[in-house]
Amino acid sequence: MDSGKVKYLLEMPESTKVTSSFELKSRRKGFIRYSTPDSEELVAALHAAEHEKAKLGDDATRRVFEQFGMKNPIWLDTVNSISTFDVLLSLVIFAKSSPFEMSMPEFDFKTCRPFLSVQKGVHPCLALQSRNEGSMVPAESMRLSPIDRIFTRIGANDRIMCGESTFFIELKETDVMLKNATKHSLLLVDELGRGTSTFDGTAIASAVLQNIADELGCRTFFSTHYHSICDAFTNHANVRLAHMVGGSLMRILQKVCLVTIFMIFSR
Repeated sequence: MDSGKVKYLLEMPESTKVTSSFELKSRRKGFIRYSTPDSEELVAALHAAEHEKAKLGDDATRRVFEQFGMKNPIWLDTVNSISTFDVLLSLVIFAKSSPFEMSMPEFDFKTCRPFLSVQKGVHPCLALQSRNEGSMVPAESMRLSPIDRIFTRIGANDRIMCGESTFFIELKETDVMLKNATKHSLLLVDELGRGTSTFDGTAIASAVLQNIADELGCRTFFSTHYHSICDAFTNHANVRLAHMVGGSLMRILQKVCLVTIFMIFSR
């Protein structure tokens, strides 16, 4: 039996007579616990065997991981192959299960002038992102020149703990976009200026728009709720005004109410 930290004691009733080789270790009501030289020798041998067992177990684990590490390139290749297969399978399932007409985009690598042509497309931004992943796109057809980078200014988020307001993040992301984009980039800008007053937001969005259209000249989707900006850029040579349509009643409402909200640029 065990008694606290001392294991394998001999427990006997108090009335039991023992020889002098029995060493008293502890007692409880009606019982006394002893050890003997033989039992202590056996316990010591058991402890030694348990220690050796632990050493062998640790060494076996080390050898297993060592063998695994030696084949690390094989495992990495296996994982990468499975990951690639998983991605390709996902793209196939996406294309087959889509409720929209799907097609493979065609690239023009010879032209120096960036362009984008989409026929009967659904969600142009999603289509361009899908194209970037090597997927089929929700459109009757799509032709375009290669895109080197995609920049986005979408959503309204803040980082209060970092002292960054929604407006600050808007301008920070826009600054990165304008400084790093090339004529072969794609810009997705949604509701720039929403983080400040109407007049300030209109001025900022208009200035950014002017810079993209006149200086940068890359393909851009620029959605805005500032109708005055739409009016100001109606006749701009590098700007095309458009609006999105949905189905059934939403199609009618959007055609009437959502006038010229998407602006697409290219030189």
